Amino acid sequence: MTDEININVKQRILFFIKDNNYKSAEQLIKKALKKYSNSPYLLELLALCQYKNGEYEDAIRSYNTILKSNSDISSEILFMLGNSLSNLGHSREAIDYFKKSLLKNPNQYLVLNNLGFEYELLKDFKKATDYYTQSTELNKDFELGYTNLANINERMGNTKESTIIYEKCLKINNTNEVAILGLANMNLLKKSYNVAYNLFSQAIELNSSLKDAYTGLGKVLLAKGDHLEGLKMLQKGVGVIRFTKGNDLEIINN
Repeated sequence: MTDEININVKQRILFFIKDNNYKSAEQLIKKALKKYSNSPYLLELLALCQYKNGEYEDAIRSYNTILKSNSDISSEILFMLGNSLSNLGHSREAIDYFKKSLLKNPNQYLVLNNLGFEYELLKDFKKATDYYTQSTELNKDFELGYTNLANINERMGNTKESTIIYEKCLKINNTNEVAILGLANMNLLKKSYNVAYNLFSQAIELNSSLKDAYTGLGKVLLAKGDHLEGLKMLQKGVGVIRFTKGNDLEIINN
């Protein structure tokens, strides 16, 4: 089917996609589909462009058209259909397509990670943990998988395990902001204030717009008795703060 499509048309479409100009690519694909109707090749490119443009309902319709007209569907199409459904909040339907994608190709760490994310949204932390773990076992350098796994352990109260995983992630990439912040918060919880201070400061050096880092640093400084600097950091992190009549600190978020 791809051989039938005019080579110049294909090249222009692929040029726009490579240039991240998905709007122009989408318009050109729609014109091409008037001549090459229901071309699986064009429909897949159309769905990709629609997805990249945030047109998830349109992407789902395009992917479903491919599903109806073809018996041999690639794992990538099933994965992207799952992603489209996920972005619309349809976790259970997304899970179905992610699992179908894995049946076609089980060696997909991104699909495993996304399954973990959907189960986390559904509050099934055990399944989420299992899938995040599988994603990191499949790709030992998958930073997002490690930070997701550390975060869900933190949510379940497994702070020791969470700390170990954040540290493992930082051995892969010592500038991973999520891991630095996560590890800083773990040290703040166990009152290792000097370690937490250094980690929050490191995060700010890497990205001066990280409000959570300023907030954490403010909490560390307050705990260490440096109230003036602590309040300054909190203001950078959360915005307006004030003291109530009972002299309790009240944070008014931005």
